[in-house]
Amino acid sequence: MSTKITPVHSCGDSALKCIDCNEPVCPKCFVQCAVGNRCKKCAGRFTSHVLQVPPAILLKTLSYTAFLGFAFGYVNSGLTGMGFGFYSYLILLGLSYMVGKSVHRVAGYKLGPKIVVTILAGLFLGMALGPLRQELLTALSLSQAIGEDQAVGQSMMQSHCIHIFLFALGILLPVLRK
Repeated sequence: MSTKITPVHSCGDSALKCIDCNEPVCPKCFVQCAVGNRCKKCAGRFTSHVLQVPPAILLKTLSYTAFLGFAFGYVNSGLTGMGFGFYSYLILLGLSYMVGKSVHRVAGYKLGPKIVVTILAGLFLGMALGPLRQELLTALSLSQAIGEDQAVGQSMMQSHCIHIFLFALGILLPVLRK
């Protein structure tokens, strides 16, 4: 058995220095920050204030998006019943993008995975508690039936899933755009 020894990377020949610890860093391993270059050790200590989310903002965002998910059940019923066809998808995406801007404001203009997960959890919690849950269960039971009801149920299920995806995407776009 032979062990392969990998050479240790040295940044000693570099003229670049970390702005915090003043150690040399090479272009391969420095982390560019807003105020200059840092070594990986020093860059790991800092997190942008935009990514730091207090629990109060997470709770406020969760409750607001749960309300929106609940209300979406009523809006989705009206939107599918109006007969806009393909245009209902575009209308839904545009409206949900505008609502997403208000969600971003409620979230204190914070970004990052914590906010995205909180928004998605709130939306799906609200949808699970709202009238959309019953519509999805009805579509699922119709899709498992035999005959013409099966095609109707599958069509309803597909339409609801597309609407849910577009609604969630529209809400997340203002948060993901940066």
